[in-house]
Amino acid sequence: MKTSLLSKPSGYYWASLIMFLGLIYNVIEQDLFGSAIFLISSAIFLSVGFVKGRA
Repeated sequence: MKTSLLSKPSGYYWASLIMFLGLIYNVIEQDLFGSAIFLISSAIFLSVGFVKGRA
């Protein structure tokens, strides 16, 4: 069974947005480790979305 959630660039943009919301929450809670993880995840999803969009 094939999923189509992350087959289009827009799926990665939505994932990046969700990770960014997690980043905001962790910044408010002052959790530096969690903030770093969510920042890296958001950047990766955004980058993959751009790469898939150009391909």
